[in-house]
Amino acid sequence: MLLKLKIILEKREGWRKEANKWALRRSELYGKSQEAYRIGDGELAKILANEAKDAGEKMKECNVSASTATFAFRNNGKSDLFIDLHGLTVSEGLTFLRERLTRLLKKDKLHNLRCVTGAGHHSENRVARIKLAVQGLIYGMKLK
Repeated sequence: MLLKLKIILEKREGWRKEANKWALRRSELYGKSQEAYRIGDGELAKILANEAKDAGEKMKECNVSASTATFAFRNNGKSDLFIDLHGLTVSEGLTFLRERLTRLLKKDKLHNLRCVTGAGHHSENRVARIKLAVQGLIYGMKLK
């Protein structure tokens, strides 16, 4: 199990690093696009903006790969009434939780869903950001 966790974490970190590279590339291209537009080269600006959009899509794909692998590792083989959001960003965690809540509500089987969010040890200022967002989602959906 520990070896599998290590492999998953290494893959996740690789995907996150790749996503960060694409994010930097996207930012660089948007900057160049704005500069091209500012000097009057609309055609080049459009080309660079489209390349920036492509880089953004690649960034998203890498982050989806990372979150999907992490979620699968933490949740495969577990009951639908259990969900572990460790290792996910707030946005990713809420996406997986919304999907699970929607599925359980349709089946009228929401009673006693256990949601593990972590304590925030890896978050800035050690704040459990996912936990707060989950509480907000539950409150917003008028669930107990």
